[in-house]
Amino acid sequence: MQLLTKLGGASPLCVIKDCGPEGKGTLSFPLAGTSIAVDMAVAPDLQRIIDSLNEFVIAAKGRIYLTKDRFTRADHFRAMEPRLPAFLALRDKFDPKRHLRSAQSVRLFGDKA
Repeated sequence: MQLLTKLGGASPLCVIKDCGPEGKGTLSFPLAGTSIAVDMAVAPDLQRIIDSLNEFVIAAKGRIYLTKDRFTRADHFRAMEPRLPAFLALRDKFDPKRHLRSAQSVRLFGDKA
């Protein structure tokens, strides 16, 4: 929260959760420890703030909750997610022609829009 404030971000909502052990899902979000979720208004400097927060998460060996994300860059996500190669292998196996895609998969994985 101190970093968010220092970066000039503000959040009308902050949720702090104590998470149990890492989930078994291929890209399951939780890790053992504490998660912090914030909502921020879209503003001209939001990408800069998100990039800085993501660099903090990467340094802490954390990860983000993809369901709530719209701004994380592909290189940041790849740095956060050591299980990504296993997920991409499953994706290649079950959807090689990329029938299932989204704005997020275009942004994070380079899928064609």
